[in-house]
Amino acid sequence: MTRLGTPVPPQVAQIRKSIAAGCRQFGYKVVDANTSVTGRDFLLKIWRQIAATPLSVAVVHEDIPKATQANIFYEIGVAQALG
Repeated sequence: MTRLGTPVPPQVAQIRKSIAAGCRQFGYKVVDANTSVTGRDFLLKIWRQIAATPLSVAVVHEDIPKATQANIFYEIGVAQALG
């Protein structure tokens, strides 16, 4: 669910493609921070998206900037807290 910015590390792009392909096989819709543009508070949008999903998958890779990794871990915590 994290906005990775550009450029997305190639390994991360491949992992995301693989996850999306696996989800499509089961009819699951993949939602991330870039899926919808609300023009509102980005953090609120993330919380709402996490709360609306029955399953959250996080991709953390060493080539992702440390600040973005911190955001990903925060989002994992929000997902866990919301059940």
